[in-house]
Amino acid sequence: DDDDDDDDAAVAGDDDAVAGDDAVKANDDDDAAAAAAANDDAAAAANDDYQGDDYSGATTYDDDLYQDTYNDMYPLENDGTNPCLLSANYYFYKQSQYDSFGPPQWDYILLNDNSRAPCCTEQRETGLELLKEVYVPWFIETGAIPIFMVTHAYWASRRDMSGLTDIPTFMSLTYEGYREYAEMVGKLLPPEQKPRLAPVGLAFLLIWEENLNMWENLIHQDEIHLTPSGTYLEGLIVYGTIYGHLPNPKIVLNGDIANLFSNARRMTPSEHIQEAYPTLDQARYLYHIASRIINGELPRSFIQYDNGESADFTPDDESYQQAQNNNNQ
Repeated sequence: DDDDDDDDAAVAGDDDAVAGDDAVKANDDDDAAAAAAANDDAAAAANDDYQGDDYSGATTYDDDLYQDTYNDMYPLENDGTNPCLLSANYYFYKQSQYDSFGPPQWDYILLNDNSRAPCCTEQRETGLELLKEVYVPWFIETGAIPIFMVTHAYWASRRDMSGLTDIPTFMSLTYEGYREYAEMVGKLLPPEQKPRLAPVGLAFLLIWEENLNMWENLIHQDEIHLTPSGTYLEGLIVYGTIYGHLPNPKIVLNGDIANLFSNARRMTPSEHIQEAYPTLDQARYLYHIASRIINGELPRSFIQYDNGESADFTPDDESYQQAQNNNNQ
């Protein structure tokens, strides 16, 4: 549906967690580090040297998804670091590593569904099935705590939003979908891997209620994805969900907000205008919003469902866009 899983996500770290010591387990042993570096080199060589069927040059699921979603408006860019677009030999190599040494051991796995899937009946059922059959075994093998990033509601003029009523309804049903995801997954995992919800969408909804101009500033020109300001807020909420508190203001409110994005692989499609980074005043406001949400405040318009409520609606963007085009002729 879209890339809400956020190539753009930038979770700001504090002094003691630049590499996320509490989030990602690192082995300080020199020999292990050298072995890891050698494995990375071998993986790169496996991808570069493969002479067979190269999926990076073929039409992949990722390619189809992107092209279908955006109607060929934004060509897929392969910068060489997207794992969905590497060669078949790379995947064989990674599988051989898992077979020989076991899966990686992680503290957390951050994931989210397509933006309109958790709120809609049929898509939510598919999500629950995939989580049970595909993701839960991986959570168990890696020992990771799943963190479901509850995505924001939006209202895109080029998408079929007809069954979602309005922003608060879209957001409330989305949250209920993720609550169901976490509840189901939690029953299949040991207690120490109890899933968490990162309520990014609730922070967006709170801003939608209080400052509509700022809410619009959080969402990219495609009316769906996030600007740097939206990504900044997203990062604060994810950080707060992992650590139980927001990052050190000296780090994330230091007057150089752009520096927090210095390691981002990609910000926007190359043909799009790059929106501005949040100003210090804007960042302070977003930090305040994140603090309220992390401390349990709920938006006034949020409907707290708890019985599996969903929209009996399957979006049909192609027909919707065709009808729009016909009306404009």
